Amino acid sequence: MEERQKQLNILILGAGFGGICTAKYLLKLTRKIPNIKITIIDRNTYHFFTPLLHEVATASIHSDHIKRPLRMLFNKENVEFHQGEINKVDLKNQTVEICTNCSKCDNSPKYDLYTYINTPDFVSERRQAFQYNYLVLAMGSQPDFFGITGADKYSYTLSSIKSSEDIKARILECFELANHTNNLQLKKELLTFIVIGAGATGTEYIVELYDLCKNVLAKDFEFVNFDRDCRIILVEAKDQILPNMDPYLVKYAMKHLQGMKIEIMTSTRVTKITDCNIELNGKISIPTHNVLWAAGVKANNLVASLPLSKNSDGRVKVNSFLQTTDKPEVFALGDNACFMPKEKERESPLMQTAQVAVQESKAVAMNIVKHFSGEKLHHFKYVFLGSTVSLGERKGVANLVGKFELKGFSAWFSWKLTYLRHLLIIEKLTHALWDWSFDLLYNRQMARFKLH
Repeated sequence: MEERQKQLNILILGAGFGGICTAKYLLKLTRKIPNIKITIIDRNTYHFFTPLLHEVATASIHSDHIKRPLRMLFNKENVEFHQGEINKVDLKNQTVEICTNCSKCDNSPKYDLYTYINTPDFVSERRQAFQYNYLVLAMGSQPDFFGITGADKYSYTLSSIKSSEDIKARILECFELANHTNNLQLKKELLTFIVIGAGATGTEYIVELYDLCKNVLAKDFEFVNFDRDCRIILVEAKDQILPNMDPYLVKYAMKHLQGMKIEIMTSTRVTKITDCNIELNGKISIPTHNVLWAAGVKANNLVASLPLSKNSDGRVKVNSFLQTTDKPEVFALGDNACFMPKEKERESPLMQTAQVAVQESKAVAMNIVKHFSGEKLHHFKYVFLGSTVSLGERKGVANLVGKFELKGFSAWFSWKLTYLRHLLIIEKLTHALWDWSFDLLYNRQMARFKLH
């Protein structure tokens, strides 16, 4: 009797765009191959749509509409999910250890904030080890503060659902406090909101923040005069907002933001942040209690600590097959990977965006299957599909496939279609279309109805 084929374990660390899409593509490619086990590990029990975190923070959409429960996504599929904090990655012995409810781990999974159960009383500390034949590093990123004094302690970041909800609560709290003080200077400090970074996220962030403050909260709090008391400021170290956009579209976006009377400071570096002010270019000081960080990301700390070749911001160096240069059985993608395209004019790795992660995930899944099948691997080639930026009020700017420039409603709608395209990869057509349509028509009203 022929000896039974040994099980092959594919372990995916992280359930962001890269991790989820890799698992989905692997399912398709290995459907008829026996003894393949796909496992995903993440600290959360859900996947969330990171490009819309700023809309959760500004009550434009409810957090429920950017979350997808992982067990539901892979229901009846041959994918095993484990929640836990990744404690150790042993590349030599090809094992990964996770901990759940670990009292010694500062980053142990935090359970639902709305539960009344004291989880340590019910859930015992647990450590679990996983053996792998192939490892996929897809653990996402974390904010990069570029060594600026006080930035990590006194600024609010869009790094998770919880942090976005915290920002929303903070904005509301500041309006409540401003409503109860007769000190005009303190009122102005509480209602001064500064967004650091004017890339796509920062620009979308600032317009949604302006809309929330002027058109919702300033009307709810009758003693707050928006024009007199509020300042909404966008700070960018480079000489223009949306640095990767065409100048024609940047001009349109600038005009739109200036029409909203948002203060825009370009060629301005943040040099220090404290609990009550921000220092710009080493000399300008603005009193504020609300610094919102959207100025860049770097590789996940655990990935950056692995004994693999990395670039200066901790991303793992990969070859054209997306294998790490040190370990061919370890693949990296998305925010964790430093992939250098072969184009001669490019001197920097691919950007840390969802678009890049989704395209890389397909190549990673394909090359894992080809590798264990003994076939020739597929060289990854990135295809720029364009960039879209929402400017609120159903307006936006978009550059599609590097050729077509859109502005206004058509650009905003293409931005929504990008959301739908990612949903279609993750979910079934009927579910994705329903959620996208609801978001398109009703989400803002529902989210703001629940604001208080």
